[in-house]
This record gives sequence, structure tokens and C-alpha cells, in this order.
Amino acid sequence: MPSTINPKKAVESAAPALNTSQHHTNSSALHSIYFVGDLQPWPDFLSAVQACHENRTWRQQTLCYMIQARDLYAYGNVEVCDEHGVQGRFQKFFGDVLNTIFESQYTTEENINIRFAGFKCIQSTYSGTPDVILKDINHALKIVGELKAPWIGKHQMKRRIANTRLLREILA
Repeated sequence: MPSTINPKKAVESAAPALNTSQHHTNSSALHSIYFVGDLQPWPDFLSAVQACHENRTWRQQTLCYMIQARDLYAYGNVEVCDEHGVQGRFQKFFGDVLNTIFESQYTTEENINIRFAGFKCIQSTYSGTPDVILKDINHALKIVGELKAPWIGKHQMKRRIANTRLLREILA
């Protein structure tokens, strides 16, 4: 008998490992721009996230069923070789899953009325195209994000966290 996946279980599950092609891009996609906002540590970040997760009222709604055999839709079968592949994979394993969770958890009290979407789904005068956006139900832009190929050293946050100038570059 297949097991059920509810919003809490979906949030707690990891995305499949990134399947990278042996032939992939090796160049950095960072630009010469810098984040100019305040940088400050978030004390007890992990415990704050855990407390938020544990104190959330999770609905028991079944979002999907997990079958015992290999579920072809739940694994990262496609090899990625550049930022475009990373973007597609992000939308499949994060955008689709989180949009389903957002919809299942929406109540007028919680007001989770955001969803992942393509940038062209909203009206904007911005000339670029961000990799990831979140918009609200009125099609207003709420969050903009950029994705980078994680196998490139300059894209890795761990290598830049101790150097403020490099950290500001990757955050921008």
C-alpha cells in the first residue's frame, strides 16, 4: 500500500541529488555587482527555523502518494550542465512542491498567498530576467532570486562567507 505525503512530510523531504553531466559549464556567472544592504549574523538561525517548523499547524491533507517502486517523477533523472538546467530542476523539485504546500496551507489567518512563477508572469519594467520569483495572488512581485551552477567554486557560499567583499558579490 502506498504511503501518503502531507505538507509537513513534503517540507521535510530532501530533493534528489543533482545529477551533473561530465560535460558542463565551468565559467562563473557572477557579475561585478555587490549587495549594499546590512550584513549581520542571525543568532540561533537553526533553532529559529526548527521552532517555526515545530510550531506550525500542518494540515493533514494528502498531497500525493509515494509508491514502493521507483517513482519516475520523484527522482532527478535529467543531467544538468549549466544554469538553465539548474533552473528547470529548481522549479520541478522546489517550485512545484512548495506551490502545492503553499496552496494546501493557505488560510485567511496564515495568509500564505505566494507562489513560484516565471518572471514574465508579472508586469514589470525591469529589462533583465531573474531566475526565480515569488508572486502573490494579485501578481505582485514579492521575491526575486538568482540560481547558479553549484559545482563552480566562485558560486559556493562556503568559500565566500568569511570575506565580506566576496560575500556581497555572491549575494548580489
